[in-house]
Amino acid sequence: MPLFKGSLQVKFILACLLVVLPFATLLFLVNRFSMNNIREEIINSNTNLMRLYMASLDTSLQKINDNLSSVQRSSDDLNLVSKYEPGSRPYIYSKYKAMESLKQVLVYTPQADFLFLYMQKSKDLASTDQSIGSGPGRTGWLEVLDRAIETREFYSWQTIHDANSFGLISVVEAAPSVYIGAWVGSGNVMAPFRQMDLGDRGQVVALSKQYEVLASMKEQSFLKQEPSFFRKRFPVSEEEGSKLRYVQVSRESSMADLLLTVLIPESILLKNLLFFERLFYLIILAVIVMLAIYVAVLRTILIKPIRKLIKGMRLLEEGRLDIRIRPEKTLELSQLIEAFNRMASEIRHLKIDVYEEKNRSLRAEYKQLQAQINPHFYLNSLNIVYNLVALRNYDTVKKLILHISEYFRFITRTEKELITIGEEIGHVRNYMGIQMLRFPDQIRFECDMDEEAGSALLPPLSLQPFVENAVVHGFTNPELAFVIRLEVCLHGKAAEGGCFVDITVSDNGTGFSPELLEQLQNLNYFNETQEGHLGIWNIYRRLSMRYGGRTAASFANADGGGAIIRLRIPYETEGGQEHV
Repeated sequence: MPLFKGSLQVKFILACLLVVLPFATLLFLVNRFSMNNIREEIINSNTNLMRLYMASLDTSLQKINDNLSSVQRSSDDLNLVSKYEPGSRPYIYSKYKAMESLKQVLVYTPQADFLFLYMQKSKDLASTDQSIGSGPGRTGWLEVLDRAIETREFYSWQTIHDANSFGLISVVEAAPSVYIGAWVGSGNVMAPFRQMDLGDRGQVVALSKQYEVLASMKEQSFLKQEPSFFRKRFPVSEEEGSKLRYVQVSRESSMADLLLTVLIPESILLKNLLFFERLFYLIILAVIVMLAIYVAVLRTILIKPIRKLIKGMRLLEEGRLDIRIRPEKTLELSQLIEAFNRMASEIRHLKIDVYEEKNRSLRAEYKQLQAQINPHFYLNSLNIVYNLVALRNYDTVKKLILHISEYFRFITRTEKELITIGEEIGHVRNYMGIQMLRFPDQIRFECDMDEEAGSALLPPLSLQPFVENAVVHGFTNPELAFVIRLEVCLHGKAAEGGCFVDITVSDNGTGFSPELLEQLQNLNYFNETQEGHLGIWNIYRRLSMRYGGRTAASFANADGGGAIIRLRIPYETEGGQEHV
């Protein structure tokens, strides 16, 4: 029985939940409040630290720009370099003097990795770091400088990054096609963060202001993160098949297209609170287990006996009057079940009395319905004899009288309630013999019956009226041979619900009219007594009284013309045994 709103089991569970849920909710809210407070304190603390560092970095970058501007204004050698022929003595001397000025600036700006002098026309690059101007990476640096010059904004810093390096570069035009500048690499940009305790999974990431990843201090896997990851305050990353939640603190630079982000694993910040969070979940789990145990005990001592009682009531309602329930150990339930058993016994005795009275009434009606058929056949038979005598066909009359005597002998011994299908078909042959003598070469009768099906029992005169109706209503064209076919087959197995006898009566006549066929197919024809078609109505009524819902009848018209009637009855033989 499924749980529903008003069941005792549901009410018990709801009562337990009303006690447990407020306590669990309070623990949950306290835990969440503490976690949020600690998280906000950590964010505020790191935000202040990031603000101080970014201000220091911007100050250093501004100082480098100021010194470069001072060199530009005070050094005449930069103008001379642009005038002399590259490679000449004056050119080399002026270049040397300009580099000495830049080296003096580097002393006061330790945040810069190196300073450089770049003559764009001659592609001559000199640097305070000798490996930059003459090493194997010189071509790459020339490309970087050309790109920076092409997109430069004076006295501002540009972010330069590729798969292997990241840094900030400032380029100042000191003379026509002569540029001086400074490079601050990722090591100097992120140096202060190396002193922070971010744990094994903590991370510092350099981004553009469009959240494009430029560099990361530790794991290179963060270089593959999408910009949307860094737009969240509490991003979640998937590492080694597990998800890790971070607290993110960011700060923008006012001197460059740079955004530095510190990612701190939430598990480090909330290390102590995570213990209480796990404890909270364990408490909830323990409460659920206890509730399950209580429900199991309740089901055993109360719910199951009540369900057995309800099931017994339903079976009793369905007609299972022999149903009895085993008493329970619980005193109250045992008394209730005993009262049910007594009630079932009383109902059984009462229903048997009512059934016997109803059965006597049905038998009386059955006899009355069966008696109504005899005058019907009698009048039709006399009419046939009269017509043959009028035709003076005395030989045929002799044969006809023989058939009629067998015919009425059958009728006079039908006090029995049941006969075999073989006996009923013998009666049909007598009737068809009468009709074929009356209409020679115009009516033909065919019969195909399983030998085993012939021993099945059915009420007398269950088939002959269908054959008679076929002759009366279907035989309308004397020029066409009228054929009536009767088929009896045995079908069914025990696994499929029992054995049945299928009987089919078909002809090649005019068939049913559309109106009558619709009534027959919808069974509206049998809802009331049919005075005009008493034979068919009586057959259906008697079969229904005998077999109930185990019988079936269907009516149809054949595609080539003619009517088809199909009957199905249970396969019963002598002794009242129904075969399954």
